[in-house]
Amino acid sequence: MRTETSAPKKATALRTVAVAALLAFASRGRGQAPAPLDGAALMKESKFQEALPLLESEAAADPGRVKTAVALVTCLIRLGRWNDALAASDRAEDRFPTDAEVGILRADCLFLTFQPARAVEAYRPYLSDPRWGSVAVAKAASAAMARGDRKLALALFDRVRELGVPLADPALEVEYGVEEDLTRKLDIAKHLAAHSPGNAELQGLVALDQALASKPPQRNLPPGGYPSRTKIREILREPSLPVKLLDKRRTAWLAFDTGSESLLLNEDVVKDLGLPELAKTAYGGWGDKGLQETRSVYIGRLEVAGRVLTSLPAIVNTRDTEIWTRKGGYIGLWPFLDDAVLYDRRGGVFALYPSGTPPSEIMGDGSVALSALWHRGLCLIPVAINGGEPHPFLLDTGAPYTILDRELVARLGVRVNSGKYGNVHGLGFSGAFSSSMAEGVVIDLALHPFPRRVILVTDIPQHFPVPVYGIVGRDLLNEFRMVFDGPGATVTFKAY
Repeated sequence: MRTETSAPKKATALRTVAVAALLAFASRGRGQAPAPLDGAALMKESKFQEALPLLESEAAADPGRVKTAVALVTCLIRLGRWNDALAASDRAEDRFPTDAEVGILRADCLFLTFQPARAVEAYRPYLSDPRWGSVAVAKAASAAMARGDRKLALALFDRVRELGVPLADPALEVEYGVEEDLTRKLDIAKHLAAHSPGNAELQGLVALDQALASKPPQRNLPPGGYPSRTKIREILREPSLPVKLLDKRRTAWLAFDTGSESLLLNEDVVKDLGLPELAKTAYGGWGDKGLQETRSVYIGRLEVAGRVLTSLPAIVNTRDTEIWTRKGGYIGLWPFLDDAVLYDRRGGVFALYPSGTPPSEIMGDGSVALSALWHRGLCLIPVAINGGEPHPFLLDTGAPYTILDRELVARLGVRVNSGKYGNVHGLGFSGAFSSSMAEGVVIDLALHPFPRRVILVTDIPQHFPVPVYGIVGRDLLNEFRMVFDGPGATVTFKAY
């Protein structure tokens, strides 16, 4: 229960604090120096750069102290020095081969350095640990899903249950995203919602799963033959695909937005088609309004690029500005993760090929392949800043510009120039958002350096299994043809 402090009590509290501060100052004046800060204390204050040399000295002086080894690896991770963190974790595991925290931290480093398959195997020994098993399976399943292996992720959860290890809510949240059986998903959603009764997003998931339970099962059927081609149209500078809805006579142009993990249909399209409501829902995005209340509707059939999707939900976009209403909505990469996908914006071609088709057969020689991490149909790729080591960026064809995360890139030495540029305001699905500007940044994408005289820096929502240092937008992506290989967990770039 919240209580108010009366004015006299507040004054008394302030006097008490003041006396305590004076006594502390007096004691220091009598020769009692303040206790020196150690590396762990500096890390608690987020002073990672200052903490690192102290932790390195402490680790050298006492190599048998596991807490110092863990702190050193963690500090390197926070600084974005992931290759150094991996090397330090290797040394720590050699010294402490049975310590679960050390082993899981080493697996984290493998995941961060775009080695999800090795990360899964590194997490696996700790699935049976009573204390760490829930953490290990959540991380291992996320790594398995990052390489597109849902079957393995499900098997990991089955194994933990066989071992009798209880799953905490963070692990259940991961399992919800892995699970395909609707009955099981509903059970998990109800459990999570019961623990967070005020969470509108979880309540919406329960209502949606309950509504879908009475519908036919969802299907995602491949095209009748490969390659299956469709065209790309520019609508307000956004690449858009023709999508056949319901009776195959109505075609809506949906923006191809690889930053979207859901199907989004505009209000006018929903009304025109008479799509029935499934449940009230909330969706989030950038902006000062936070979660937006809307509804999910049911669409019986959708065909795009030859793929036929049935019995699926769509979120209703209630925005009424021209930016959104000139198109029918947004569709992401998630329907095509079983294919090799050619995205050739300048050529106006979007085409599906059998998974495993070599990109050279699709685009010719001279391409660069990058490892991809998948998260709910979103694609994370390695991108370097100012010649450093690569870090995950969201590949987002729906973003007009490349953007950096304020906090994470600051650790790499990128600083905003607020005095010169002030703040820049943008418009997202959840209202306005504010960005700053940094100068003289070089973005290295697929071995192509892109010097940026100025670049946007803002706070990127961190809802991913790895830290996302930025978003690659169309200002860079428009320079390439791309092939997305879902099962192969790669994106191949070829410059125009």
